[in-house]
Amino acid sequence: DMDGIEASRLIRRDSKAPIIFITGYKDNVTMARVRDIAGAVCLNKPYDPDVLLRTIDDALRHQQ
Repeated sequence: DMDGIEASRLIRRDSKAPIIFITGYKDNVTMARVRDIAGAVCLNKPYDPDVLLRTIDDALRHQQ
């Protein structure tokens, strides 16, 4: 079984695609797992759509 965090870890192994998590889980274990993935960003629910757009823009700008 694989969750989204593990799947993103595999994606980042082969790609530099930006990864943005949107989650309702704020526990320390989940946040530590996300921090271990280089370039991953985590937004907590509920999120502001403007913040999401800025996060996507920043991630794409840093990818280039």
